[in-house]
Amino acid sequence: MAEIFVYVSPRGGIGKSTMVSSMAAATATKHPDRKVLVLDLSMHGSASYQIYGGTQAPVEDRIAFPEHPHGTHFLSRGEQLVDQLQPEKTARGLIQAALASSGGDDISIMDHCVNVAAEFPKGKSPSNLYLCAGGYKLSKLDFTALADDNVKHVANTLRSCFTSEWVVLVDTDAELHERPASLCGLACADLVCIIASPVYDDWLRNFTDPINALLFGTDPSSGKFKKTCALATIYGMGLQPKIHAILFNSVQKAGNTDLENIGFSVPADTATQIKSITQHAFEQTVNRNPNKKFFADVVEENEFSKRYLCAVYNIKQSVLLKAKEEGVASPMQDPELCNHMHRTHLTDLSSTMRNLNLSP
Repeated sequence: MAEIFVYVSPRGGIGKSTMVSSMAAATATKHPDRKVLVLDLSMHGSASYQIYGGTQAPVEDRIAFPEHPHGTHFLSRGEQLVDQLQPEKTARGLIQAALASSGGDDISIMDHCVNVAAEFPKGKSPSNLYLCAGGYKLSKLDFTALADDNVKHVANTLRSCFTSEWVVLVDTDAELHERPASLCGLACADLVCIIASPVYDDWLRNFTDPINALLFGTDPSSGKFKKTCALATIYGMGLQPKIHAILFNSVQKAGNTDLENIGFSVPADTATQIKSITQHAFEQTVNRNPNKKFFADVVEENEFSKRYLCAVYNIKQSVLLKAKEEGVASPMQDPELCNHMHRTHLTDLSSTMRNLNLSP
């Protein structure tokens, strides 16, 4: 079986897409014997653009696009390149094929993705990195066809398409319940990586968002315990992705910290926030039904941080700028960063990846 990771967060702008594209590039670099796919099921398409052209509109070739769902804007080079792909070579085409398939035997993933290095050599991507692009064209899917039964069908079909040579990293929108394509991504995954900021209020949205909460929690408007959440919807289909990691993005590295049992160091103020998040996460998830079933392992409180928490330190602005302007993924520019990102939670792809050393 392939390893399929889905990256989720109920808050947009937290760096989820950057994490997906960067992790994919790092994984492909470190595992040249595997095929690594970015399956972009986000209508924003940022994970696609970041490894396939860049997210910044080129000054010398500015193309206005008046029909974009977010209003008229200039297309980035990445958007221009993705827009030129044949529909079947995108996530929209793959989902349409899955909807029409009787089980996936008639679908070849290679028919629905592009080799990033071959199609966009300027990105300097490893030759085993592939892209099934997302973006605004996902909105052209017939979402009425993606009711729960069909979400389950699409998820099972996608899972059957990937052989053991594949590692798949899935990007999603924050609006999981409102974006059926993203819900398909959650449903087809083996392991769930929650992208978090070291801000307690942001963390709570995983439990309290009235529509798109990932986990069971209390509705802040009514004070009542919510009877559903995104993972409960997926489990109701008979599918059981497991939470594998809570990944803090763009944290500042510090020499000292009073956090215990974890493998990364942060400043004192950040440590205080992460302590609160850790305590809440344990109390509301592993230590509490019905959220307990969503986690890969049930551990004691003093082991929770070490098992589930990991972090990626701040990326240099010059590296991020080149990724934006030229579509060169951050790990391709910085070998140390590549090693660091790879060590967070994807080191051993032949096992369930436990107790990893997170120090860069």
